[in-house]
Amino acid sequence: MTTTSTETTTTSPETTALQSGSRIESWGADVPPASPPVAAPAAAATGIIVALVLLGLGVVGIRDALAAAGALKGTLWTVTAAEAVSGSKPTVWVLVGAVVAVLLGLWFVVSALRPRSSVGLRVSATSSVWIAPRDAARLSLGSATQVPGVTGATASASRRRLVITTTGEATGVDLESAVREAATTALAGLENAPSVRVRAKAPRVARSAS
Repeated sequence: MTTTSTETTTTSPETTALQSGSRIESWGADVPPASPPVAAPAAAATGIIVALVLLGLGVVGIRDALAAAGALKGTLWTVTAAEAVSGSKPTVWVLVGAVVAVLLGLWFVVSALRPRSSVGLRVSATSSVWIAPRDAARLSLGSATQVPGVTGATASASRRRLVITTTGEATGVDLESAVREAATTALAGLENAPSVRVRAKAPRVARSAS
């Protein structure tokens, strides 16, 4: 007769939480850094313009093909355009058009080669976390409105600079310093936080009715 014994091990919730946290931290450390968020390429607008021009030329070509086949009445637009420019003599406008065409071509080349600019702010974290500048403005705005003496505030931000405009019961260097400190503390989690600038507006004085 064979006797099988079963041993049950009980794990406390604290131990389970520590093990889970260790696995999450280890997993986050193994995650490769993600690419930073970037804006749309500068050539995107150029591509749309070129696509619309080619679409228009295609419509003209289809129209002339139908006209040549007798399905549509009227003269061929391509023939009319060729006759309009044939026999024309060089003028100043031709030179201007050539210069504009060269500059436009150079702009297309520069737009195609220009690297896309980053549009996010990296958060200090184990894995790659990014926030948009407008979210950084909202984050600092919440801290700025908690400063005593501030009754209202607006904020605008880019990747390098954040501007907070406050209104309240008082103005002065002390208030601006307090708001700046609060906003800087709110953005402490960013690797490269934008510089904070504070502008305090004087409170509006209500006009008495005459």
